[in-house]
Amino acid sequence: MVMVVLPAIRMDTGWKSNAGCSAMNDLQGIELFADMLWLERGLSKNTLDSYQSDLRQAAKWLEVEKHTGLIVAHREHLLAYLADLALCGHSARTSARRLSALRQFFQYALREGWIKEDPTLEIQAPRLGRPLPKTLT
Repeated sequence: MVMVVLPAIRMDTGWKSNAGCSAMNDLQGIELFADMLWLERGLSKNTLDSYQSDLRQAAKWLEVEKHTGLIVAHREHLLAYLADLALCGHSARTSARRLSALRQFFQYALREGWIKEDPTLEIQAPRLGRPLPKTLT
């Protein structure tokens, strides 16, 4: 598991600081992101679970396939992840949803000062087909 040094973070026992910094892994970052979504946006448990699941799956893929962590991933890593989703038969809608979760996570990480630039900025979402019209009876 990849560890990253980040500014002090809130732990169960209070603020943990090692000269102003604390080590955090991807799962802790995802948990803090989910807490923010619940506190600031009031998202439902099912929505939070979906975000966390998508981010955990991305983190696991990055760890296994690219030997890197989610928080330190580069644009090229994320493009490879999205390409792999398509190769495995996932729909464009699934890829778009996962990219949306990644974008929101990295925007949060940028605001919190964990990263210096958002690796999802120049990644285009997959094109979604328009649903066929339904007939009226």
